Amino acid sequence: MSQQAPYNYLTFAQAKQTLAQRLYDSTETFWSDAELGRYIVEALRTFNALANYWREDFLFPINANSYVPLVSDPLNVDGPLNPAVWTTFGSPLQILGGVCIPTDINAEAFGIYTGITWPDNQWAEIQITNLINDNALGVKLRGVHADFRGYYGAIQGSFGVGNGTALVTVVTTGPATVLLSVPVTVSPGDIFRFGVLGFTFYMFQNDVLIGTATDPNSLYASGEVGVFDSASPALTDAAFINFRGGEIVKTSPWLDLTQLPNTLRPYTVEDTDLYETMEYHLLEPATGVNPWTGSLQFSALDLIAAVQRRRDEILSQTDCTLKVRTVPAVAGRITLPDTVIDVRRIAYLPNVPGSPSVLFPEDTWAEQSYNPRYLQTPAGAPGTPYTYLLSTQPPLSFDTDASPSYAGNYELLTVEAGPALSASTPSTLLIPDDWTWVLKWGALADLLGRESVAGDPLRAQYCESRYQMGLKLMRSVLALLSFRVGNVPLQVDSVRDADLYNTTWQGQTPGPPVMVVYAGLNLIGVNPIDSGIYSATATVVENAPIPVVDADPVQVSRGDLDAVIDYAQHLAAFKQGGKEFTDTLPLMARFFNQAKTYGLKLEEFAEYTDALYGLAQRENNMNPVSAPIPEDANA
Repeated sequence: MSQQAPYNYLTFAQAKQTLAQRLYDSTETFWSDAELGRYIVEALRTFNALANYWREDFLFPINANSYVPLVSDPLNVDGPLNPAVWTTFGSPLQILGGVCIPTDINAEAFGIYTGITWPDNQWAEIQITNLINDNALGVKLRGVHADFRGYYGAIQGSFGVGNGTALVTVVTTGPATVLLSVPVTVSPGDIFRFGVLGFTFYMFQNDVLIGTATDPNSLYASGEVGVFDSASPALTDAAFINFRGGEIVKTSPWLDLTQLPNTLRPYTVEDTDLYETMEYHLLEPATGVNPWTGSLQFSALDLIAAVQRRRDEILSQTDCTLKVRTVPAVAGRITLPDTVIDVRRIAYLPNVPGSPSVLFPEDTWAEQSYNPRYLQTPAGAPGTPYTYLLSTQPPLSFDTDASPSYAGNYELLTVEAGPALSASTPSTLLIPDDWTWVLKWGALADLLGRESVAGDPLRAQYCESRYQMGLKLMRSVLALLSFRVGNVPLQVDSVRDADLYNTTWQGQTPGPPVMVVYAGLNLIGVNPIDSGIYSATATVVENAPIPVVDADPVQVSRGDLDAVIDYAQHLAAFKQGGKEFTDTLPLMARFFNQAKTYGLKLEEFAEYTDALYGLAQRENNMNPVSAPIPEDANA
């Protein structure tokens, strides 16, 4: 179930019994209890897809850098530091009373963690348990082995408001050079993290960025990581626990809504779910495809191949799921893997001077007409690519109007085929959960449209019409509605809009985010962004809350319940075929009308619903997948 459960008037078991009575099968003889449950779930998902019924906020952190943990030591077992992973010098550190402290007063105590080979871009943190009498403790990065040289992130002072200072220093052979000094208020239990990426240093207090600094001399590019402590007049005047450390990885500005912490739009429906629902529709045993236990009309391979073909077709025609792919920026034509179905955007990301810049799609005719000498531009000549030419024959490849001036990468937003489906390994479908019914109908159209004993032209035509209707709707479907950082609303825009009116938006000066762009139904890009950790809130059309066990309440209002049961009845009648099935078409029409009516209600009492929906659909309007299909195309 979703975290929401506002409706408690009807359980899943009661809904299934209501549907069974509608079908005059109260003993659940022709339709099993599990089968009825599947139809109710599909009706709930379809209603949410059509009406944008469930819209909710979820919170998640955003950060330009990813702090990957590699080691941890609680430092709370009395005795010397574990010699298997720690090397001490100066005054050795010890653990006494469950905290880490020096062994000598007025002497600097050091411990270097030698249990791993440290990456060049590294971070470490400690949790302070005591800090009084103007003492100091902290973390050492890129240290020289058994030597004082390296970078230090120190906390000096005492507990209390304004009594502490966060310092970043570098030590060579002489006195320490201060790179950063920030006043802080230190409290028991505070966690201080110190990290370095390149030659930029970051200091955090309880996951809040409190300062950054750079080393203008770039003295130490790599080295060891450790901790230090200096206490006086008592050894326990500066104490800490919970050492952690790892690697800093610079992350992409792109976030995937389906994979974020606490997301309300995860991809959870697997191909095995579809196989079993299709088997119910086809009057086959609903046991999946491993092994196939059904009739000779179909085989496991038939179902797997139909689902895989239609899945990739949906991805190609709707852009519902995009991926970020990077390729080296080199001169000449770049050929992409055959799993790339379409390219929706390309940006040039140089490694050295210059901002990331977007490339716009163009064709050979335009280049020959407006830039006839583009092919004569010598490789390595100074210049920035501004356009790309995508091949018109498979496999996809592209050229640019100029060779890149500097080494770097091209960042592509691509539509990519899903993995090969297998009878033995379940796979998520890369299609939003509430729209997987589109894939089901497309696969059934293939299975029932064959020249075989399984052929059923009437139902095959119905399935294809439902599939085509679903494709059309998915091209204008909603996902992200609004976005806030620190509870401050950000402008939401399409990627194509940002590219057209601010072509270097990806290279803006780091700072707190002010804009979020989106592409497809899964990708968002936050801009600009610095090395702070921000709390973000996304308002999305969430996956429909789905009942799992009989006691779960069905999440639909009383006013919409009857239409949902109508549609579940229509789905159940599909396996009957013939007139018994076609007689339920008015139930489907009523269901669609109820979803439309819900949308009209929103437009009436929420004055700017159209504006909100229009903004959420702007990427599709500004960067459509294809040219408009003429109304009489199928006439």
